[in-house]
Amino acid sequence: NKIEKKFSQELTAGESQANKHEFVQAMMIIQISELFQFCARNICKFDASRKENARL
Repeated sequence: NKIEKKFSQELTAGESQANKHEFVQAMMIIQISELFQFCARNICKFDASRKENARL
């Protein structure tokens, strides 16, 4: 993951791995959220199409 690599490069010797772990967890939450939004949009498109075809 490009974001993880960039963050890893920014870690200095004094920073803890805990900070990196928290960052990775936050990025995973964001990616999961984006996945759910993508799926919800697809379901809404499918449902709208299904309802429109049912009226024909």
